[in-house]
Amino acid sequence: MNWKKIDNIDELKRIGSDLHYAGKYKETIKVSEKILKFDPDNIETLHHLANALSKLRKYDKAIKVFLKIIKINPKDETAILRLPLQYLMKNKKRL
Repeated sequence: MNWKKIDNIDELKRIGSDLHYAGKYKETIKVSEKILKFDPDNIETLHHLANALSKLRKYDKAIKVFLKIIKINPKDETAILRLPLQYLMKNKKRL
């Protein structure tokens, strides 16, 4: 499916979620970025983006996204738990 031509935000969210759970992280990032242009504070999409970035070992970018999630929702337990892991993995990568 060519999601690049889709402008329906709900359809893009469904596609982004499907890609994320299928482990297609590069595509997840692209779809998430498109969704966030229309809905920059969409928590679900931000989580998909952060997780995809983390899976691709782009820890600095994942950290920024998790921090944004926490700024939007300071009680987001998933982001609160996953943020320290990004720092841990980032530092482990350097060893």
